[in-house]
Amino acid sequence: MEVRAWLLFGGWVASVACVATSSAGPPEFARVEIRSFHSDVGERCTTADMPLSDEQAHIFFSRSRAVTSRTVHDDYDLLPCYLVGVMQFRGKPARWQLHLGGVAIIVQGQRTRYFVCDDCESMFERK
Repeated sequence: MEVRAWLLFGGWVASVACVATSSAGPPEFARVEIRSFHSDVGERCTTADMPLSDEQAHIFFSRSRAVTSRTVHDDYDLLPCYLVGVMQFRGKPARWQLHLGGVAIIVQGQRTRYFVCDDCESMFERK
């Protein structure tokens, strides 16, 4: 009787695990759209310095990793040349900035998140 109870319990755990892994939530980043370009240094930085399409911006976010604001401050340059856009982040609307140099800021409601992509430098090369 005790063995049968453990087998039933084991089957229940396995079925719960299958349900938990098969019910995937919304994608991390979806419907990434560039809305505008900004430069805080005038003509020293132009759209030619950030030749990204919506699809390439989505690729950037997909390759990026979340970091703290402290990490951005200590280890990265937040350059004054950036794209501004909108997206669905974890299924909810969000606004974003993508700075030359590979630092992104996502704002969703009152929450601000920081992302970096250390292997995305080639995306910012002038064509």
